[in-house]
Amino acid sequence: YQGNGIVVVGGGKYSVLSLLLIEALERQNNQLPIEILISPAEEENEKEYCTFLENNYNKYSAKCIYFDRVFSQDLLNSFEFKGFQYKSVALLASSFENVLLLDADNVPLTDISELFESHVYKKFGMILWPDIWRRSTNPKYYDIAGIKINFDKRAANLIDRFTPAEVYTPK
Repeated sequence: YQGNGIVVVGGGKYSVLSLLLIEALERQNNQLPIEILISPAEEENEKEYCTFLENNYNKYSAKCIYFDRVFSQDLLNSFEFKGFQYKSVALLASSFENVLLLDADNVPLTDISELFESHVYKKFGMILWPDIWRRSTNPKYYDIAGIKINFDKRAANLIDRFTPAEVYTPK
């Protein structure tokens, strides 16, 4: 592992979304290389996409990474990866020492090229933020992270203005 970079899970509809993400990053003058994880089930279908990426976005060292080129066949035969598990695999499969894992449907609003130089990253070695969808963070995360939750003031996300506060308040 070396350097800084962005890793995204691609394949199927996520490849199209990852391309939109790369386009947005390009408009923001992103300087970080980008790797798109392609699952074994999608590898054959994504060859054209990966060739297009490497031919048109080599300025960002944009490329696809494939399970079978990173992990042994014995390991791949021992596990069945699905859904959100691909995100953890993407972190392991990436070639970067410092990794920004982005969902394919996320688009940073500002240039993130200097993220790994930020005070927060240097102090903690990690930066996390919640997804925009309905809150699904396990309350134990806040205990582990040492974050005190103010149960008297509920913070709604952008699209969920209807869920009652009781849903987020422990009994």
